[in-house]
Amino acid sequence: MRAVLSRFVIAALMLPGIAFSQGAEEPPRVERYGTFVSALKGRTIEFPDFKLTYLGQPKQESGVPVVVHQYELEGASGKVVIQWASVGNIAPHHFCFGGNSYSLELLHSEKLGDLAPYEIVIWKLPEDRCKGRPDGNG
Repeated sequence: MRAVLSRFVIAALMLPGIAFSQGAEEPPRVERYGTFVSALKGRTIEFPDFKLTYLGQPKQESGVPVVVHQYELEGASGKVVIQWASVGNIAPHHFCFGGNSYSLELLHSEKLGDLAPYEIVIWKLPEDRCKGRPDGNG
């Protein structure tokens, strides 16, 4: 009887902590550069230097079959919209943000291979391509 009562008391003392932890919101996950990340429309993804939100594909009014994907970057240096565009070539897109150089890969990664739909890879580039250049498409 005493063992049952002891377990009951321990369980009763733990319940408030369990209930509190269930309602607590997890801190946002910070993604690593050079890894596959799912970038669905409207989803904000946090990287070490900025937050990235996929805005979607704007309607193209030209007769040229261009695929364009827009992303908003937000960080200490403000907000900027970048675009990854292709007319068949699926090369990485280089951009500048906060004085640093990055590369955005969509559809195919030079190091990781083919990407699933809406999957991206962001690389922080070691070389300084952005010296004296504004944030945005590099």
